[in-house]
Amino acid sequence: MKKHQPTISAFYSRKRRIEETETEESGTVFHANVSHPNELPKCVSSGRSLQNKWLERYSWIVVNSDGSCRCSTCCWAQENGRIASVHANAVKRSPWFLEKNGWKDFRKGMNSIEKHAQAKYHNEAENAMNIGLNESANISRIDRRVEQFQKSNRVAMSAIIDALRYLGECCSAIRGHGDEKQSSNLWRLIRLLCRYNPTIKQYFDDDTATKFVSPDIQNEILSIISNNVTRVLIGNIKTQSRGEQHMSSVFSIIIDETSDLSNLEQVSVCIRYATDQLHSNEVFLGFYETSKTDASTLRKIVDDVLLRFGLNIQQLRGQGYDGGSNMSGKITGLQKRISDDNCKALYFHCTGHQLNLICQDACAANPLVGQAMGHINKIINYIKESPKRWAAFQCVVFEGSLPNTKKIRPLCPTRWVMRLASIDAVLENYENLLDFFHSASEDTSFPAATRSTALSFLDSLQLFKTYFLLRVLQRLFSTINPVHVKCQARDITIGEIQKLMNFLAQTLSCDGSSMANAKLFLEEVKTSAIALKLDLPALPRRQRSRNVEVDDYYMDIYKNVMQSATKAVTERYCSKSITIASKLHALLVEPNFSSSEVLDISNFYAPDWNPREIQRERLQWFARCESGNIVPSIEALQKEMSNNSSLRTLAPNLHTALITYVVLPTSSCEAERSFSMLRRLKTYLRSTQTQKRLNSLAIIAAHQSVAEELDINSITNEFVSHTQTRRNRFGVTV
Repeated sequence: MKKHQPTISAFYSRKRRIEETETEESGTVFHANVSHPNELPKCVSSGRSLQNKWLERYSWIVVNSDGSCRCSTCCWAQENGRIASVHANAVKRSPWFLEKNGWKDFRKGMNSIEKHAQAKYHNEAENAMNIGLNESANISRIDRRVEQFQKSNRVAMSAIIDALRYLGECCSAIRGHGDEKQSSNLWRLIRLLCRYNPTIKQYFDDDTATKFVSPDIQNEILSIISNNVTRVLIGNIKTQSRGEQHMSSVFSIIIDETSDLSNLEQVSVCIRYATDQLHSNEVFLGFYETSKTDASTLRKIVDDVLLRFGLNIQQLRGQGYDGGSNMSGKITGLQKRISDDNCKALYFHCTGHQLNLICQDACAANPLVGQAMGHINKIINYIKESPKRWAAFQCVVFEGSLPNTKKIRPLCPTRWVMRLASIDAVLENYENLLDFFHSASEDTSFPAATRSTALSFLDSLQLFKTYFLLRVLQRLFSTINPVHVKCQARDITIGEIQKLMNFLAQTLSCDGSSMANAKLFLEEVKTSAIALKLDLPALPRRQRSRNVEVDDYYMDIYKNVMQSATKAVTERYCSKSITIASKLHALLVEPNFSSSEVLDISNFYAPDWNPREIQRERLQWFARCESGNIVPSIEALQKEMSNNSSLRTLAPNLHTALITYVVLPTSSCEAERSFSMLRRLKTYLRSTQTQKRLNSLAIIAAHQSVAEELDINSITNEFVSHTQTRRNRFGVTV
């Protein structure tokens, strides 16, 4: 007969039966040292009772529920396979193994008990039980030591994971060069933790055990953390509030690409969705390395992203890209390829890119403006490229300016609106520039070519035309810049963008069409030029023979730039997607929106909502606004819908339309933010890191608050559960 190992629960069960007295529904167990003369059972045939002295002498006697007795030692041995097969017949005949109708011949009680106590199988059962109890005690001691060992190791492993998470959130380098224990930020952080935690110090002082801090382990841990962050983000997208009428989560996708320090093309993918408060939010989901940026390759990347995160392309409601032909192409562009599969996925050209193009169009309308900007860029580079010239200019600034004077900075090569800061700095340091170039042109310590260049720059800055054109650029960019800053918000809606663009067009049109405004601007520039002791306004040589007044010439330049900007705003911010978004906005906030137009926009988004039902819900909403003195607006509807569950239940179609409107993209600024983070992560000293490690670090750094709230215990469990060696070393806790 195959012997079975005793279970620890059986050992403790036997111990409790011997040492404790319990009263259960099934019967009563008597302790040997307790006398129960009134409760001891009697033999029906002989009338003899079970004796207390028998229980005191033989502790293995247990009373069954029917008044009979059994041997607890033999029963345990039989249950655990500890009785040899040669005793099988004796066991079958013996009543000491029965929980019912067991031994109850109390007439010859002592003789029967002693006979059973001397039986060979009973002695073997007692020996087996004693060995089992000793094994149980040993196992218990070993378990406690293993538990303590795993607990201390787990503290150190959690510290390693937390240190990696912290470094990832800070965009800090993890590994060093040379001896990692001396140079890497991870080891420096670990040594800092060891100073204040002896458990962690003991773990790392043990030179015989693996520390689990190798580069591969680091990559695995970072991947686990980033995957957990991504699960939270995708969970937020998929569990957005939808009212009682169920509808799969709608969203928009935002994509942009850039080259990193290793000259690899990185595609940034972001998702825009509606929060529980019905405000929009944009989240970065990762970089994707690609060797091509054609529309076909980008479409494969989009399909891979949606499949990987479990998002349905039929729930896509918006596409936010730049104006490149591979993105915005109407025949084979990415937006066209996606629109062919889902016509409700509207393409919106990034507002920030459009504002930059508006600035370019306005400057291209007058070549003098573009020339002035290029000339200023040369002046800035002339000063910044030489440490000696930069130090000389700083001395001029220190002697003749206020402490808070802006420092000159190069023009932004890509974002035209961002050049406002450079132009402001040049105009604020205009007098310092004049003084610097005057002194540099006469300083014999500079080479002759340098002095000649300084003299030419001085002559150009002395011209009224140069100063005037810079002031025109400053006025143009300062008018556009507030809109550019506002459109970068994650929660701004397409309706707010439309209002800003309309207001911008009106402002530029007013400046460009009003002769009074142009004249006022010219007088302000003249006053400033006189204070700087610049040359008087003069006509170019070609204009002198045309009988043109000097003031009219400069006012025409100002008006031409503003009118060109107005035209660019009107022409560029006009598309089919903007028209549909305007109708959707009117559906939500305009009481006079006609039934036919409601039907048109509802048919376009069918079957997202019912045209008749949404018309009824609109009437109820506007009646509620009228009775509650509420001005119908997107903000008011968002507030009422998010705070009032009854309104969401009674108006599910209006709720769905609001969410669709909220998720429409306004810009690709979220992707641009990820590029700024990419420059911090992939530096000259970190240019060889793998794409997987880069992506993990990028997700952790982009969503620091989400990573900070992750449960470190669950991350440790996920890491430990990958191999049996880790489970033995660290254990898995609940």
